[in-house]
Amino acid sequence: WIKEAYQREAEAAAAGEQEERRKGRGEGARRPAVDREASPLERLRELNPPVIRWFAARGVKLEEGEPVEVAPAIQHFQGGVKIRRRGETAVPGLFAAGEVAGGQHGANRPGGNALLDCQVFGRLAGEAAARWAAQGPPGPPRWAGGRIPVEEYPGRLAAELEAPEGLAAGRARARIQELCYRSAGVIRCAQGLEEGLRGLAELRRQGIRLDEEGPAGALEVRNLLLVAEAVLRSALTRRESRGPHLFFPDASPASLPLPRDEGWSHRYVVVRPPESAEELAALGEGMVVRAEKPVGWEEALSDLASF
Repeated sequence: WIKEAYQREAEAAAAGEQEERRKGRGEGARRPAVDREASPLERLRELNPPVIRWFAARGVKLEEGEPVEVAPAIQHFQGGVKIRRRGETAVPGLFAAGEVAGGQHGANRPGGNALLDCQVFGRLAGEAAARWAAQGPPGPPRWAGGRIPVEEYPGRLAAELEAPEGLAAGRARARIQELCYRSAGVIRCAQGLEEGLRGLAELRRQGIRLDEEGPAGALEVRNLLLVAEAVLRSALTRRESRGPHLFFPDASPASLPLPRDEGWSHRYVVVRPPESAEELAALGEGMVVRAEKPVGWEEALSDLASF
């Protein structure tokens, strides 16, 4: 089913390319699509020929038919902290830019756009942060929603991490990585995502304790657990295929990916903690997950014009 899904994507890309050529755009930009579809090696020859030479210099002759193991890897984190036009977040005085922020690239970031993202939003967020800081010291710092005063948090955190029970931070990290690798890739299904969420819930029930990584490592693992749950819940909410992301109805070999759902066009999944007693009572321990429209181009450009 992966091969069939890829073939459909390739056919759609070829049709789009032919239309561009018919309109007089893109002539000579690519070799005919049939060459790219002949084999993964042909596609690699077109997209990244230095890789073939790199392997050859190390004794792996791809052009002579020698096999090479291929596995998925994470290159760029597409989601992240929700920001406004100048990098503002929901926390006053906290600005975000680059890979830590979410929503700039859609389903599939074109190559090179990560650097452009950092340049554009880095300047916007940096200048906005400087103006915010120049306004003078803010009021007493508090966590979002005013639930826990910041000055009380270190002591509470130390007591939780130094408790004798719980899973060692290093082992918890490895388990989170395993669950996300199995459940949260670009090829996914509801069953796998739900199994991943159950695994994360079990980790949360066990708790995380200090190990040789120290307090910083244990705190990072706690944050990883939070982010992993947000990723899996977001993926489970968005039940469609878009860009390279293929959502299957189940894990059976005969299953085909769900089509793109235009109801999800121009929508992002936003995750936040419960903010009211009613939400907390309804969710228990959990997250609020909903779809939101991003800032429109017209609104963003008009705002930047006066920046």
